[in-house]
Amino acid sequence: LPPLFISFWENFGFLSLELSFLPLNCVFDSNFHDRLVLTTVAPVVVVGGIFLTWAVMRQQILLKGGTDVRASVASLTSKSIRLSVMVLFTVFPMVSTAIFQTFQYDYRLNDGSAYLRADYSIEKHQAAHQGYVVYASVMCLLYCFGIPAASWVALRVKRDRIHEFVVLSESIATMEKGG
Repeated sequence: LPPLFISFWENFGFLSLELSFLPLNCVFDSNFHDRLVLTTVAPVVVVGGIFLTWAVMRQQILLKGGTDVRASVASLTSKSIRLSVMVLFTVFPMVSTAIFQTFQYDYRLNDGSAYLRADYSIEKHQAAHQGYVVYASVMCLLYCFGIPAASWVALRVKRDRIHEFVVLSESIATMEKGG
């Protein structure tokens, strides 16, 4: 990983993205459905918090004024987008795993019943679980397809600017090496 990301992430070592270090049922009565909702809603809340912070700080910059308002807002926006992308791609594997676990069942009893492999207290045909299957399907569209598709579109739209940046970076690196 890039050194900047590693140094950034070391500041958050006290936080763990692994939710299973303390089973949630030890704290309150929960099941897989609760974990699914928590796992899928938490990143949205974090990105929403980043957006809210961006909006407040942007307003402060605009009210303060000065000669470099545009550059300050651009820098703030860049940092906010970078942090949001890092959050989303950091939790992406965990969220995707939780979503796809919603569709994995154990049929081994051979009596027509099927139980959710992630939580054997949940039967496939329970009405409540069917609602969570719909929820997981929507979250699958949002996370598993939406995030990669949005990333591809963003990179595709900015490909010329990215290419210019790469060429300039390579030129500067070559010049620094004496070339």
